[in-house]
Amino acid sequence: VVVPATGTTPILSSSTLNSEKDYFLKAYGVANAGDTIDFDAKYSFTNRINEDSWTDLVSGYESYGPGLLDLYVDGNNVDCGEYNEDHVYQISYTGTNNTATFLINDIYSINNTGSLFVDIIEDMWVSLW
Repeated sequence: VVVPATGTTPILSSSTLNSEKDYFLKAYGVANAGDTIDFDAKYSFTNRINEDSWTDLVSGYESYGPGLLDLYVDGNNVDCGEYNEDHVYQISYTGTNNTATFLINDIYSINNTGSLFVDIIEDMWVSLW
């Protein structure tokens, strides 16, 4: 699934995800939110701030909380775990007999560029039980 950084409408998965199956969502990539801010599925880096590091709070925009510029799945902020310098995260997901929806939570997406990506992988180990 390609999740454009400029989007304001959730992107749907191409397939219905079965409620009797567990999945992993592999979220990856880096996009730009304007104002010299790069972000991945959970963390961001503000290039104009000296000594900034990748953080869950967007530097300079902390008042918007830790969900700003995060990848939302089915309208929810998901746990991506610790920061990964390769910007690849694995998220557990249980099917709902619906398509999954994906959106980057941003207050002003019009100046964004790029996309994040999500691969939906069926958890075969769990399905065998």
